[in-house]
Amino acid sequence: MKILRIAALLLCLLALGAVALCVFTDWNDALFLPLALALSTVGNLLNVMCNRENNAERKNVK
Repeated sequence: MKILRIAALLLCLLALGAVALCVFTDWNDALFLPLALALSTVGNLLNVMCNRENNAERKNVK
């Protein structure tokens, strides 16, 4: 796996952990919800970038 794809996966897992902290604890919800949103957004954008790069490489090979 590429380093960007691994980073995207880790960011999405961290976002899932931040949401779990919000749901299962009474800690600082005003911090963890925006943090989860930002982490998942960046993770998804990295994943989209990897997909576009892979599609471009496949088109160039053919």
